Amino acid sequence: MIYGCAVEDALTGFVIQCRGWKSIYCTPRRKAFLGGAPLNMNDTLIQIKRWSAGYLEFLFSRFCPYVYGFQRTSITHCMCYGVLCLWAPSSLYMLCYGLLPALAIFNGLSLFPKVSNPWFILFVSLAGSAYGYSLIEFVCIGGSFKSWWNEQRMYLIKGVSSYLFALFQVASKMLGLSEVGFEVTSKVVDNEAAKRHEEEMFEFGVASAMFVPPATLAVINLISLVSGVARIMREGYQAFESMVLQTFLCTFIVISSYPILEAMFMRKDKGRMPTSITVVSIFVAVSACSVASTLIPTC
Repeated sequence: MIYGCAVEDALTGFVIQCRGWKSIYCTPRRKAFLGGAPLNMNDTLIQIKRWSAGYLEFLFSRFCPYVYGFQRTSITHCMCYGVLCLWAPSSLYMLCYGLLPALAIFNGLSLFPKVSNPWFILFVSLAGSAYGYSLIEFVCIGGSFKSWWNEQRMYLIKGVSSYLFALFQVASKMLGLSEVGFEVTSKVVDNEAAKRHEEEMFEFGVASAMFVPPATLAVINLISLVSGVARIMREGYQAFESMVLQTFLCTFIVISSYPILEAMFMRKDKGRMPTSITVVSIFVAVSACSVASTLIPTC
């Protein structure tokens, strides 16, 4: 199992740590190793999907951190590995938070407490403290706000694409429908792509199914945001009081997904979102909004 897993390095590390080996965090000022990484979004998401599937197999193996690590190492150590092993399943709650509030606001349905409700403060405090702590921690280890923000963007994109595909891939293997293959990512550097990378532009370019979920999510939230703002402007404070949290969440997702929306509707270079992916994503988004309109009672 150790060497038949896509994350054999993490699995091997966990096993030898459970046998008494100690780890240290070594960060010399001079970089000890340099390597290549994918520059385009498709290869990046494929690589993350491979890791996510490997970690999920790790969770269901006999080396499961919460089983094999029990009484062999500390519970906090097991929890650290457990977070990695739950990358793929976390796509489900990310989809719920990305889709349900947006589809609800599209139909005028409030899911969160009103501004006048005492629970409103709790929701705002939890979200603010979580992101605030994440930002402070990131800055304290030498990162910048811009890097942190890019991390938040990538977390959303990979969460509804790589993690989701990895979950289905491992589920198919466990049901005996398919095997988890090892997909090799290209490390060849294209000069034009490298130039766009230096300009901090996301590189899409190829028609990959991995782009459909995040692109669809971006379009749904954009539609719902426009619908929600129009409703607030039309109905005034009453709509604002009940929809403010959902509107903020849609705004956050739209801003986070701006590179995707830009690649779909504004860019003309070779790194833009392929037309086929744009058309499919818009079709799925409009269909989801239409189905939601029939299932969710309009308020």
